[in-house]
Amino acid sequence: MVKEKLVRRLAIVLIPLLVLGLLLPCSCGDSGETVAFPDPNLEAVVREAIGKPTGDISQCDLKGLTELVAVDKGIADLAGLEQCTILNRLWLVNNQISELTPIANLTNLSVIYLDNNEISDISPLGNLTNLRWLSLEGNRIRNISPVTGLTGLTLLFLGGNQISDISPLGDLTSLHRLDLSGNLIGDLSPLSSLASLNELNLSRNEISDVSPLNSLTGLIWLSLDENDIYDISPLTNLTRLTALHLGDNQVRDLSPLSNLKGLNELDLSMNGLSHISELSILTRLIWLFLEGNAISDISPLTSLTNLNVLRLDDNNISDLAPLSNLKLLAELHFSMNEISDIAPLASLTQLKKLDLDGNNISDLSQLGKLKNLTELHLSENDITDIASITNLANIHNLYLAANDISDVTPLVRNQYISQGDYLCLTDNPLSSESMKVRIPQLEERGVTVIW
Repeated sequence: MVKEKLVRRLAIVLIPLLVLGLLLPCSCGDSGETVAFPDPNLEAVVREAIGKPTGDISQCDLKGLTELVAVDKGIADLAGLEQCTILNRLWLVNNQISELTPIANLTNLSVIYLDNNEISDISPLGNLTNLRWLSLEGNRIRNISPVTGLTGLTLLFLGGNQISDISPLGDLTSLHRLDLSGNLIGDLSPLSSLASLNELNLSRNEISDVSPLNSLTGLIWLSLDENDIYDISPLTNLTRLTALHLGDNQVRDLSPLSNLKGLNELDLSMNGLSHISELSILTRLIWLFLEGNAISDISPLTSLTNLNVLRLDDNNISDLAPLSNLKLLAELHFSMNEISDIAPLASLTQLKKLDLDGNNISDLSQLGKLKNLTELHLSENDITDIASITNLANIHNLYLAANDISDVTPLVRNQYISQGDYLCLTDNPLSSESMKVRIPQLEERGVTVIW
């Protein structure tokens, strides 16, 4: 009797459990429905991610897949990814993807990087409202209206596309970082409402009017290189800027910069500038790029004692004396100027890289004091004597092409020039001894000598 009661009780408990087991979906221990990935390159990446090199891929196999990374894997077809329903992060950079429909319903995605593919239609992304980071650089996109509803985006990179109309961005007020470089944009007015922006890249567009940016007072980094900008007065309110890139524009009046005293990095290359007196107040500058202008007087730079990198290639400069107090300089670029006297550089003992190609220099006697130099460019000058290079203990790359050098013995005497270092001596009247004895001695040390 007791035994029969026990059997009945077990039946009451077990039968419902068995029925429930039949009704529930398969466990991940079962095969479940097979998921096909028509693109073998995508399949290989998925298999690696889920740790299943062979056999059918089931829906259950994909249940733990939250991140997929495949850079330069030749992927063209995303079919099958629609089953990866808990994907959170997707990096498929440098592939051949054009169709995004398979990821249209992956609403758990918060990060997508699809740079350098063949995408033109981004409408399948319009429903992915949990996206926080979206990068689609280097594609074929013209219409960006599908991003209008992606109001949670904090990062949006759309550089290198064919975009002209950016009005769909007006409601993306959570954006902190926006890259629209390399497009066809002229009208910036939709950006005026993006008050949370910290970084904005608008280089290589068709911009002439920057007035819509004057309300973006939270900007810290701004690039406007390679546009058609004359007037930068609207930028005077952007006092939080630490980096401003205005290279290859038509800027002449620098007075609006006087209010941007927090700048650490400033690029004004290729603007046709002849006067730079307004820069003297920007004493926090660490990087300053002024190459490709018409500057002859650099005395306003005397006060910029925090400078670490200075570029003034291709100007009309002959006097380097104003630089003598810039003791923190590590990189100095003065190629294609009118310099003959480099004595003012002798005090710049922190210099590691010095470019003086294409000047009128003949006397190198002061170079011996620059013992931290690792790279030195002196091609296309009037140099005959290179004795001062003997004591440059850290030099690794030396360019002396197109001078009047015959004797390279000082290079051999510099015991620090050795394995892995590079010397360029082309277009010099090298002596027979230099060619037959000295250069082979350097090559025996493992030095690459181009002559």
